[in-house]
Amino acid sequence: MAYLCCSCENEIRFCSGMSTGDIWLEIIDTWHSKCDSKITFAPTTPVLSTYSRIDFQICNSVWDGCVTESAERVKCQSYTANEGELRSCLCKTKILAAAFTCSYVGNVSCLMNPGTLSGVRGYSYCPDFLSVIQPLVNVCL
Repeated sequence: MAYLCCSCENEIRFCSGMSTGDIWLEIIDTWHSKCDSKITFAPTTPVLSTYSRIDFQICNSVWDGCVTESAERVKCQSYTANEGELRSCLCKTKILAAAFTCSYVGNVSCLMNPGTLSGVRGYSYCPDFLSVIQPLVNVCL
């Protein structure tokens, strides 16, 4: 192995949730073979007990949702003079579904943050928000 990242930090273990295959195991074995004999202290950093794996396929879909939401919202800019038309445009199913994917699914699945429907664009101003989003919530939960 040409380069070895020697770190005793728990953050490196979190990254293993984003790695696959034997490469990670090789890194661990190499680290132990190079470093075990050199450590003269008892590490005080606690073992990382839990972490969540990030599903990159879901995060790719989230990214697509964010791009779609942004592109569709730009199309609504021509309605800014008429609030009713603007709201109608911003509350289209395609925009709300993309906003849910970008904001809610992105927070929960990719950023590992709590997700709230009230944080999704459209929640406060689209009268049909919940009926549009409910099928997506059922799939995600």
